[in-house]
Amino acid sequence: MRIVTYEQVVELVKALPPDKLASLYDFARYLATRPEVGWLQATEAEMQAEDEAWDAAFTADPGKLAQLADQALEAYQAGKTTEIIVRGDELEPSP
Repeated sequence: MRIVTYEQVVELVKALPPDKLASLYDFARYLATRPEVGWLQATEAEMQAEDEAWDAAFTADPGKLAQLADQALEAYQAGKTTEIIVRGDELEPSP
């Protein structure tokens, strides 16, 4: 895995346009809540546990998945999404 310094992260955040900060914050919160397993390297049991957690969350609020899907579709249709490529443990924007 590539080593990134605190200073590199701070400089990147400073360079972001203000409209990207909320997305960065949300993604950082997502990463902070993930178990310490490598990206795309989870065991079958870990994937099953994560699936069960998602199922429980959406069962508790049945309309939430539809709401999230609507938001994602609106963002896609408005051109506010970026296609990504997964390479090992890395995510890259599509060229």
